[in-house]
Amino acid sequence: MLQPRICLRQVQHLRPLLPYTPLRNYAEAQAIDHKPPPPITATSTQPEVNPYESSVRPEDTPEPPFQLRSYKPRTPGIRHLRRPINDHLHRGHAHLPLTFPRKGQHIGGRNNSGQIRVRHRGNGAKRRIRIVDFHRFAPGKHTVERIEYDPGRSAHIALVHDNAAPTARKSYILAAQGMRAGDEVESFRAGVPRLLLEALGGSTDAGMIAAKTAWRGNCLPLHMIPTGTLVHNSGEVRRIHRDACATIGTASNSNYNRRQLGKAGRSRWLGIRPTVRGVAMNASDHPHGGGRGKSKGNVQPVSIWGQLTKGGFKTRKKRNVNRFIVTPRPRGQKSISKAKKKEKKKN
Repeated sequence: MLQPRICLRQVQHLRPLLPYTPLRNYAEAQAIDHKPPPPITATSTQPEVNPYESSVRPEDTPEPPFQLRSYKPRTPGIRHLRRPINDHLHRGHAHLPLTFPRKGQHIGGRNNSGQIRVRHRGNGAKRRIRIVDFHRFAPGKHTVERIEYDPGRSAHIALVHDNAAPTARKSYILAAQGMRAGDEVESFRAGVPRLLLEALGGSTDAGMIAAKTAWRGNCLPLHMIPTGTLVHNSGEVRRIHRDACATIGTASNSNYNRRQLGKAGRSRWLGIRPTVRGVAMNASDHPHGGGRGKSKGNVQPVSIWGQLTKGGFKTRKKRNVNRFIVTPRPRGQKSISKAKKKEKKKN
């Protein structure tokens, strides 16, 4: 008689996975098996939790005093290296689904035909472009997972996820100054939520709404932002539509311009090639080139294309100017010094 070996092997394989059941006598089994089921009771639905009732405004952490990190000069390349202190940055890789590789001829400053259109660019370390959400259309609260370094800009970026779907929806936003992991940000481009109005007792006072919405990192229309609030801007005064949106706070890593690379190789890692003076070139490469010695000749300083560089060639339009700009942003050292003198005279 053949034995059902296949069936026996299956039972032996599943036996370790079955829970252990102790032996019972007949009386215990009859008492347990014939126990009446518990009565069915109506389950009451839990009330909706309002997240705005327990929301607390994030503390405005004062900006620490300006400090640069220096290193012990073990090598000549780090003797003059100075960096801003950013110990709160994430040390791992970026979120891969929100990046794409940076490739193409434009990295070297060339157009589609291979001609150089922007000088002093080329090589550099491989990069991945971070996809930053500048529109902020997604409503609801978002939690900051971490603050990351972005090689494509001077400011830091924050990886946030939607509290309604923390594992499905993630995005990058510009990190405001003082933003840290665990903070909650929200976009009010779609209007004021119903739960927020209920938390305020149905009040539509602009001041009470601003006290709950105008927080660091939040995106609001301009008519909801109180006057004098710091927002992400470019340093100019201009007329903007009241329904246009802005982000509360200043951009992070404000001390970026005070860093010192320390060596020429670190500049090459960033994709910046050397800048050669026109006097040091040949006559066929620059109008200042050629000749004996270091003299450029009795000519006006011009660029490599022959345009005047120290006055005489105007680049600002006198007609058809942008009528929305009230005060343009300062450009160059002369403009900055003039702006400071005007502020001193006003004070």
